[in-house]
Amino acid sequence: MIGLLLATVSSSAFADIISDLAIAKIVEDYHFDDDAGTAYDAAANSANPGNFLIPDSQGDLDDVTTNGSGALNASLKANNELGTTWSDAKNMTSGRVLGVMELTWNFDPDTLNTAENEEIRISLISEGESFVTAEWEIQREDDNTVTILGNGVGTGATDLSPVTLSGGLTQSTKFIAVVDADLDNSTYQIHYSADGGTSFTTMGTANLDPARIVDKMRIVLNNDLSGDSVLIDRAYLAHIPEPASVVLMAWGLAVAAAWCRRRR
Repeated sequence: MIGLLLATVSSSAFADIISDLAIAKIVEDYHFDDDAGTAYDAAANSANPGNFLIPDSQGDLDDVTTNGSGALNASLKANNELGTTWSDAKNMTSGRVLGVMELTWNFDPDTLNTAENEEIRISLISEGESFVTAEWEIQREDDNTVTILGNGVGTGATDLSPVTLSGGLTQSTKFIAVVDADLDNSTYQIHYSADGGTSFTTMGTANLDPARIVDKMRIVLNNDLSGDSVLIDRAYLAHIPEPASVVLMAWGLAVAAAWCRRRR
């Protein structure tokens, strides 16, 4: 047990995202396995019961509900507005914070609006509702192309250039996208998996504004998604503590184990 905890010290710097997701503490977790027709802001939070998603102040997501088969049906959004909802993360200031979504899509090639391209995002928000620390964004670019990119916002922050996804307009296997913010080193990465989490691609490393923290996880559905069959299976926020916290925890367990041995 102690060896396992000590091994997690290396995860404060970017390492193997599959292992890191396995050890991360899940803080907020929406599985969208509620009854059919449950509003997005009434969906259960398995990690923090009672902490529901905050309603979009403009009502742009009012029609978005669960489908009764374990997914939030984003395709019910039939307007071109920036629909946003938040989950309060309680001021994370250190360690790594990961915003994760699992989803599938089938974009309709006949509904393309080049002026209002469809977008799905998870953003890590510093404070309030508009100060983005970092985010990933999936965007439909044209009749055949879907990309994923990373945005860092604020002083000194940088972006990660778009990567074209090989599946094109259809992603029938669970797609997992992760924004991975290292608050101790003011950097972030975007990871994604097109095979349900068996393997991940990492899109390099970019800079964060060192003054920004993570206060909320924001889910964004932008523009008209009707007819596109965008289903969100899960959205969650996870935390990997700073190295000092992990070492201290391991040291405490070692002392406790030694005390138990002496008593025996």
